[in-house]
This record gives sequence, C-alpha cells and structure tokens, in this order.
Amino acid sequence: MKKLFLYALMAMSAMSLQAAATTMTGVDENDLDESIQKPIRSVRQHYTTPNEEAGAATDDDIKEVKLDRNNPKYKPRMTKEEYEALEAEKRAEIEAKHQARKNEIDSLLNIDYSKSSIPERKPYTWKNDDVDMSGIDTLRNYFTTANVNGKQRFLYNGITLDIKENDVFFYFTVENGKPELRFRAEFYADDPIEFSRLDFTIDKFNYSYVPKNLNRGKDGTRFYYENFDEPVDDDSKDLAYALSHCRWAVMTFISDRGVNHRIYFKKPHIERFKHIYQMFRMLGGEI
Repeated sequence: MKKLFLYALMAMSAMSLQAAATTMTGVDENDLDESIQKPIRSVRQHYTTPNEEAGAATDDDIKEVKLDRNNPKYKPRMTKEEYEALEAEKRAEIEAKHQARKNEIDSLLNIDYSKSSIPERKPYTWKNDDVDMSGIDTLRNYFTTANVNGKQRFLYNGITLDIKENDVFFYFTVENGKPELRFRAEFYADDPIEFSRLDFTIDKFNYSYVPKNLNRGKDGTRFYYENFDEPVDDDSKDLAYALSHCRWAVMTFISDRGVNHRIYFKKPHIERFKHIYQMFRMLGGEI
C-alpha cells in the first residue's frame, strides 16, 4: 500500500509541475531545486513559446549572450540569426587565439636546444666600461668620504678598516684627481686560520687571489686578526670586474692549517661591489 501511495503522489506532483511549467517561462530554473528542474526540463522539450516560434533566441541562448555584455553587438534580446553571427565571430576570435598560441609553442619546439646552440659563457675580464654620469649624485649617497694623508678616501657606507671585522670589499682613494682601487679582506676570530689565498667561484668560473702583504696579529688575550689591503693591479683586475658584474659568488679563505672559511656573497654584498666599481669609473678610474 505504501508503494502505491508513493507512486500516486509522484504522479500528482508531475502533473502539477507540467501545468506549472506552461506558466513559468519567466522563472530562472537555476534557482529551483534539482528535483524540480528535471521534470520541468522534460516538459519544456515539447513546449515552445510564441517568441521561439517567431525565430527569437531561446532563454539558454540569451543567457550565453549575456556573458558577453561588453561586446558592442550585444542586445538584450536577439534573433537567432543575430546570435549565430555573434557566436561565429566569438568562435573565430577564440580559434585565432588558439592558433597564435599553437604557433608560439611550435616556434619554441623548433629551437635547437642542444649545447652547441647555446652561446658559450666566458670568464669575466676587466673593462673600463662607460658609465651613465646622470646617476652620480644618487650614487654618492652610498659613500662616506674622508681626507687621509692628502688623499680623498671613498668607503662604502657601513665599511670600516678596523681589524675587528670579517669582510671582503673594494674601496678607493683619489690623489691629484686619479682614483686608485684597492682590495681588502678581513678575518677576525678567537682562533686564527692563517689563510694564504682566497679562492672564488663567480658565476661558475674560478678565480684566485694571493695576497702580497698579509697582516696577522693578536687582539688582546683572546682574538686574532688577519687582513690585507692592496691596490687592484693587472693580476687582480679581472677578479674585481667579475665581482662587480656577477649574479652570484662564493669565496673561501684557504687556510694553511686546513681550516678553510667560506663566505656566500648575498645580493646586497654583490651590489656593493657593483656600486664601488661604478663610482670608481665615474670619477675617471681606470686599470
């Protein structure tokens, strides 16, 4: 009995929905529960409004067109011919974009990616590059200047020549209008490493620097300092250029005691090398 009652109830509901569907053409079916949408859709398959008979676009067509309201050809109500013309235009535009993308991919696939086709990178060598003098006033703000023994000394902000530092940098002095670029490395710790060479890997290329005059000593009862301060010459100018033009660099203090110390230069440190080189060149420095 329960089954018969349910079947009768479902049949009555379907008949009610069929009657309602003939007067609900203005209702947005998406707002209705799915259990109600299904019978309405089945009824509408056999139901045609006067506008549809006259050749106007269906409600579903109009919904699709409304997605493109920015199209100057859009109208709230369109005939099938107008809608089909607009759809053909949209389809042609989409196909053109797909074809352009396909052509771009094909061009990338046709590139010779073999190692022989890639330009060979070479180690940096010193160049007296031309520099844009319009930025000199901005660049000066990065430097602290002082007159020392008749020379004007340019130190990058934050750099000191104190023995109690761990740092690697360039600076320069100017005497009689001629800049001299200098290279300084400082190591300070409670245990000496007695380094005798600096090894660099700069953008995958290796460089070495052997100091000519190392200063070593003890500071108080606990700490030790090791440093050098030397002019950049023909032997070290390529290293200076590499550090001031690279993307990344690593340096190692090579210890005679077998306790090497490595430094990974971060972006601010590399930019400091770059700014010092630029200021050196702006003031007429050459090597």
